[in-house]
Amino acid sequence: MPAVTADLGGLHLYAVASGAPLAAQLVATAVGGAWSDARGPRGSLVAGIAAFCAGLVVAGLAPSMEVLAVGRAIQGFGGGLLLVPLYVLVGALVPQARQPRFFAAFAAAWVVPGLVGPGIAGLVVEHASWRWIFLAVPTLTVAVSLALVPLLRRVGRDGAPRTSGGRRRTRRLLLAALGAGLAAG
Repeated sequence: MPAVTADLGGLHLYAVASGAPLAAQLVATAVGGAWSDARGPRGSLVAGIAAFCAGLVVAGLAPSMEVLAVGRAIQGFGGGLLLVPLYVLVGALVPQARQPRFFAAFAAAWVVPGLVGPGIAGLVVEHASWRWIFLAVPTLTVAVSLALVPLLRRVGRDGAPRTSGGRRRTRRLLLAALGAGLAAG
């Protein structure tokens, strides 16, 4: 972010551009959960991949810090839409005895990039441009996401069970998530 701010200006939006992904992710995780409960994981997963990648492209091509902050929020929202459907897929497709290994891999997918990512990002910024940090990830995301296509075919559109009173529960959950996201923002 220091390199981005040096290039684009907008120091007053530094915290917004840094915090927008997390705030948007909080809201989108609740949306993705409700969506997965109501209609299965497919829609939320596909929309999440699309929004995540679109946000990264917007951020990578941003002409100003304002546009970068919007791109980061879209990226965070997309990332939030991805979380619950991945867990739903594990629950639907992986035998219960093997599920802990998948959840451990998910935890590692959060921890390892947090440890090695800043160093790699620093090298990319130093030798190329901060824009490549945002613009390279969509290509990798789409490539990895193609592996999910066969799995999505195995879980039907109605893969997640519908529950009675789901609409009212979904509205309450979305309002709570929106409040948490606004508070974090």
